[in-house]
Amino acid sequence: MTSRDGRLCFNHHSTQDCSVMFSTIPYVLSTRARELKSRKEAILGGESTARRLQVVGACPTQRSPYGRLQFEVVGTHAHTTDEWLTMFEARLVQSSILKKVLDAIKELLNEATFDCSDTGIQLQAMDNSHVSLVSLNLRSDGFDKYRCDRNISMGMNLASLAKIMKCASNDDVLTMKAQDNADTVTFVFESANQDKVSDYEMKLMNLDQEHLGIPDTDYACIVKMPSAEFARICRDLAQFGESVVIACTKEGVKFSTSGDIGSANVKLAQNANVDKEEESVTIEMQEPVTLNFACRYLNSFTKATPLSPTVQLSLSHDVPLVVEYKIGDIGFIRYYLAPKIDDEEN
Repeated sequence: MTSRDGRLCFNHHSTQDCSVMFSTIPYVLSTRARELKSRKEAILGGESTARRLQVVGACPTQRSPYGRLQFEVVGTHAHTTDEWLTMFEARLVQSSILKKVLDAIKELLNEATFDCSDTGIQLQAMDNSHVSLVSLNLRSDGFDKYRCDRNISMGMNLASLAKIMKCASNDDVLTMKAQDNADTVTFVFESANQDKVSDYEMKLMNLDQEHLGIPDTDYACIVKMPSAEFARICRDLAQFGESVVIACTKEGVKFSTSGDIGSANVKLAQNANVDKEEESVTIEMQEPVTLNFACRYLNSFTKATPLSPTVQLSLSHDVPLVVEYKIGDIGFIRYYLAPKIDDEEN
């Protein structure tokens, strides 16, 4: 949604003067995905369709001071019976990777669909409040072994998945398997010395899917910094206020908040001259940016800290914040967060 000068409109009380960013009406995801009774019922149904959506920005809401991510429908995709007849197998030398990924998303999502193809595993899902979006990408070449004969979508309850992953040691070899027409997925854990093999079968869920398209964006400011430092800043500032202002200038990046007990400010200057690259702070800036975000979401994002020694923050005035963690040489996890709408912008 844009204002007359082409920028996003963040009028909290009224959007009468705002126009639609694209020619089609933006579509906002349903608060909760509707669960079908079983995967077999979906197969017997023959064919179903799922919307393809594209992120177009953020829009104001009457019930909350935070904006909501906004989408438009860009097409549909038909799923036929043949698409479910899939053989899938993925092997990770260290099960700890999937454990860390699960820890990074389970606080935001209750259930999610893992879309598997010959290129890898993808997950995209909104939290129930529509304020944040999680995007996970695990490339097929990052697995020790990977096979996906046909595209398959596996809906999982993340609490159930967490129970299964607790049964694995961090150095266990993990293999995920899904048979043709199956309504379950199997997890096999092999100990490092191969003297113990465990397998666990979990029922899959068939969730209504929305295919999300996230366009490439030229951000006004990109900050790369140690992930542990970012986590520490978010944790410390949460003691003072509910929201965090991130201001990016040529001098550096500043995190600030205020609340009943006082205020807090943390400033980081660029520091590329360090022995280890992961300890440096670098800023690429086209123009200054100052945005306000809910602290509790930032703290949820920092659950991904064990996945990467560095984190990248991408900011612009007219798009959501992107917080990205690389997952070694296998992929990445990105969080998209709509900004808070300040009263002075109304």
